[in-house]
Amino acid sequence: MITSQELQLNLAQFTGTLNWYKNPLLSYRYTDGVKYFAQYAECYWLLQEINALWKRRGNESFFDITVKSKEHTADIVVEDGNGKPLLTRKIPFTDLPEGDWKFYLTDNTLMLPGEY
Repeated sequence: MITSQELQLNLAQFTGTLNWYKNPLLSYRYTDGVKYFAQYAECYWLLQEINALWKRRGNESFFDITVKSKEHTADIVVEDGNGKPLLTRKIPFTDLPEGDWKFYLTDNTLMLPGEY
């Protein structure tokens, strides 16, 4: 598995996307950067967790998502983009690399902040 430092450095390279990916189990599409993250952090499960939160969005059209991974646990925190908390989910066990991982979900597309 890739280290947190390597993953952070590699994710910083994504500015925009050339491809859109669609999984029939997800209600949104995702970008090259998200695909890279899921593949190299070995966490396609995270896309499912985000999908479950997205389905509960109500009238919200923008999610500012932070995944905080530490000591084999994680917290997914969703805000509205203006600092207003919307949803949270605790993951009791994960092998996700430690760190704060940020995503945006809008227009039915999950992306890295650099791809926004």
